[in-house]
Amino acid sequence: MSNKNNINKPSVYGVTANILNQIASNLDAPATKATLSNLRNSISKPYSQTIEVFSTLYIYLPDSFISEYGDLSYQEKAIITTLQIFSIHQQGNSQSVFLAADDENKYKNIGCALKVLRTSENAKSTDRRFNAMISADTFEELTFHLRQLISLLKSRSDQKVNYAKLAQDLYYLQIPSMRENIKLSWAKEYYRFNNQEKNNKGEENE
Repeated sequence: MSNKNNINKPSVYGVTANILNQIASNLDAPATKATLSNLRNSISKPYSQTIEVFSTLYIYLPDSFISEYGDLSYQEKAIITTLQIFSIHQQGNSQSVFLAADDENKYKNIGCALKVLRTSENAKSTDRRFNAMISADTFEELTFHLRQLISLLKSRSDQKVNYAKLAQDLYYLQIPSMRENIKLSWAKEYYRFNNQEKNNKGEENE
């Protein structure tokens, strides 16, 4: 019985993917542009001053994600924060920057996306920014550094991000027992040298 309930239970990953697929399906629509603009304008503002964002978001959120109290639930906070970051990345792009949440990409976390910034010219400065994010003491500080990194990613590459996975990770980051595991998984992907990169380096040295 419990297994059946878990199968039917909505996930942060699935809900976020649904929202982003809806946005990505009509990027040129005035309503979509207004939504993305509202998301960008809501960054660093009290949630009480960002009502326009909630009017769009709550169409998609299941009741189980919505806090009955004054504060946002972990799910609400993770999804809103992810959409804000996505709106920064998407600005000025005619193609969606959302990496499809399919079987091939569903486990690719933000560290996997950000490692494209580790070029020979930028590795040290980017590593400092990444390490500042990973070592952040609070959720707000971590997401501040993450927004800066996404701005760099946008300006230096056409790399897409699995934002559904990011939302899931931001949800778990708010749970003390899961926080270090998520940070470690990001760092491992960011610093990992994949086989293709090794092969390319080997060919260059021949």
